[in-house]
Amino acid sequence: MGPSESLPQFLILIYERQPPESARAAPPTVLEAHLHLPRQIAETGARIIAGNALGPASHAVSIRDNVPVGGSLASGSPVGDAAVGDAPLGGSVASGSPVGDAAVGDAPGGDAAVGDAPLGGSVAGSGPTLAGYFLVEASDLDHAVWVGRMVPVIDGWVEVRPVLTS
Repeated sequence: MGPSESLPQFLILIYERQPPESARAAPPTVLEAHLHLPRQIAETGARIIAGNALGPASHAVSIRDNVPVGGSLASGSPVGDAAVGDAPLGGSVASGSPVGDAAVGDAPGGDAAVGDAPLGGSVAGSGPTLAGYFLVEASDLDHAVWVGRMVPVIDGWVEVRPVLTS
């Protein structure tokens, strides 16, 4: 690929059941693993474009039907009369529809993979909190899933989604 060509982009969403109150409050092993992550990802031929930990859902403001409400609608708890279950969950584990047939096995290199086999699709509606994200360039969905398996989590999972382009 030439210098003017870029790889497809993927968003890796990090969900935690109980996210730490701050990035510094994360377990030292997770912090250490995140420090090595850019190098590990680069060694696969992928690249991190951006990434951040997110503040707690209790500090979020959700907007539904153009009305702001305190808290995150995605946190699994109702806010006002709006709840997560009200939105369609196409392409998620919750709806039973698979993401596709992207092969997901052990990551090449062995010890780079973290956790059990990835789930197909989103686990929306089960009460997780979006704790962070990475925007990455990878050769294809399989490559992005391989990269996603490297992302350390405390007690949660990651979700890999392609970024739509024109």
